[in-house]
Amino acid sequence: MKVNASVHVQGLTKHYGMLPAIKGVDFEIFPGEVFGLPGPNGAGKTSTVEILEGLRPRDRGDVSVLGIDPGRDTRRLKDRIGVCLQATNLPERITVREALRLFASLELTHEAGVGVQRNETRGLVPL
Repeated sequence: MKVNASVHVQGLTKHYGMLPAIKGVDFEIFPGEVFGLPGPNGAGKTSTVEILEGLRPRDRGDVSVLGIDPGRDTRRLKDRIGVCLQATNLPERITVREALRLFASLELTHEAGVGVQRNETRGLVPL
């Protein structure tokens, strides 16, 4: 039985102006595998992951995550994956309580009208 790759990347290319950030990258990740993307600063690691998440457009190449093209069907992909960003732009000295209040105040809505409303988050964490 052939197992399909959870992530398929072939010929991935991304430029910022004239600067090539990703140059024809190919890889696959199969279910159960642990995969790392090592490299020095500026090697294109973050850009590659952002393309896989549907956060950044690619210039060329084929990309599939769980059978979904992140550049064409971002909403459907986001319903299937979870992303933990490497950094946020919250103030450096914000307290956990303040951060939770901020995130709880956001009205998260789904394209189909299904989502988590601010009132649904109130009882989750005592603030």
